[in-house]
Amino acid sequence: MAGDEPSAKQAVAGLLGQLGWGPDQVVDLGGLTAARGLEAFVLLWWSMTQSFGTFDVNVEVRTA
Repeated sequence: MAGDEPSAKQAVAGLLGQLGWGPDQVVDLGGLTAARGLEAFVLLWWSMTQSFGTFDVNVEVRTA
């Protein structure tokens, strides 16, 4: 997630938690300028859903 409002980030983290995301799966990327990268990621995800023919597609990012 990205944004300039700490309370909004806290609300988003809470919603993601209700959807089953663990705390280790929610990453705060910083301020609103980081949102542009997230928007581009959605384009990748959309292309993958079209290729696989389902919206049940996810990508995992791991650190070394």
